[in-house]
Amino acid sequence: MAISFPHSTRVLRNDGMLPTAVMLAVIGSILILWGVWFTFARIPLNVTCAQATLTRDGALVVQCPPGQVERLYRGAPATVIITSKGSRQIFAAVILRVADTYTRDLAPNTLEVYAALGDALPAGATTEVQVEIETLSPLQLLLRGSSIPSAASSGFGQL
Repeated sequence: MAISFPHSTRVLRNDGMLPTAVMLAVIGSILILWGVWFTFARIPLNVTCAQATLTRDGALVVQCPPGQVERLYRGAPATVIITSKGSRQIFAAVILRVADTYTRDLAPNTLEVYAALGDALPAGATTEVQVEIETLSPLQLLLRGSSIPSAASSGFGQL
């Protein structure tokens, strides 16, 4: 049984579909731009090490999370962040040595990092060292099954 809807069919016949086509083009462009960003954007992955102590020669000996030292290498750039009484100081640094099976004077899972700090570490200050191990796109992270480490982690976030 055929039912006639003359008002609805007249509206569909007279509609030029221009607003719908414009909206579809805008949404399509947004999705294409997001896909390009998702494929080509770069997100740095960092290893965050904590519990730094200053040595006599001005280097920092830093304790890293277990299993992360193998991903680090001598000469890699690092960032030292010192937080004391609500203020943060950020220094550029470089990795001098990484504990391995041949290093006898460094404990396992430790690094020796040099940063031009100038003064001794303030009392009660927390120090963390971040070392960028690689940069990946969000698509590569998704395919790898990794999550992005939280910036507010306690220093031993999993990658």
